[in-house]
Amino acid sequence: MVAMEKLLNLIKKHFNRRTWITLIIVFAALLLELFSAAQYYYTKQLLENELEKKASIEITMKAILVKSMLNTTEQVLNSHVTEITKLTNEPDDIGDAIYTIVKANHFFKGVGLAFKPGYYEDNDELLEPWAFNTQEGVKVKENIASRGGHDYTNLTFYTMPMSTGAPFWSDPYIDSVETKSLITTYSVPITDKKGKLAGIAGIDLSLEWLSDTLNNRHMYPSSYCLLLTDDGKLISQPPTTHIHYKDFDDAIRLINDPTANVRTVAKSKIKVIEFVNEDGEDACVFFHHMKGNPHWQVL
Repeated sequence: MVAMEKLLNLIKKHFNRRTWITLIIVFAALLLELFSAAQYYYTKQLLENELEKKASIEITMKAILVKSMLNTTEQVLNSHVTEITKLTNEPDDIGDAIYTIVKANHFFKGVGLAFKPGYYEDNDELLEPWAFNTQEGVKVKENIASRGGHDYTNLTFYTMPMSTGAPFWSDPYIDSVETKSLITTYSVPITDKKGKLAGIAGIDLSLEWLSDTLNNRHMYPSSYCLLLTDDGKLISQPPTTHIHYKDFDDAIRLINDPTANVRTVAKSKIKVIEFVNEDGEDACVFFHHMKGNPHWQVL
């Protein structure tokens, strides 16, 4: 007790009332600063969590929309495989059959068959009947490969199903035959009634709808969506009025950078890369690989 009294007397001796008030003010200021910092951190975490939640929802919904169109394409062609198989013995009726498929599905650029060279003994030329949509309606060409017009034997939409016996989605490409637009082709191998491999049947799906579909509405005005192939090649971009080219390039560069710091958003399969853009602002790229084939990336 004596020691405590001596300590208190010593404090009173060296610290007058003004000093105590100053210390209390400093201590209160420190507490306020700590409270403000904690509140800022907590608020920042809430905003980041909300951003990640909304971005995950938007990316997931956009991936579902794209995948739905691809699934529809697969279902349409698969539902006609039996009919097409029967027509391998009646080649004169193939034009009417593929015309009907295109006529009923206006979002297809075209439907065609590519026969194995020499499949018909009386015709050793390449044979590729094709029906396609135009502004004037559906047109049919009996053979777009005639006279060296279109050598499909080295193109993946033909070679992959022929070699693997499995359906195949091609990487997007510019149709050089007629429509001159960006398309992807879904193709399947076809056999005749005897089980002999006859060639492939394929649907050309236009990708012109992608930009509008991916960028129709966003939860944040400054955000935009891109679609890339599995190996990071650009398929679809937003209207140029919606983006800064540097941010656009940064997003693609980061997706293709194996050293980028990638983390998974909590309770989802969406991944995110955080970075600082050219203006020194914090930015981030959210992305997701679609299930199945094609294994495209929505970001």
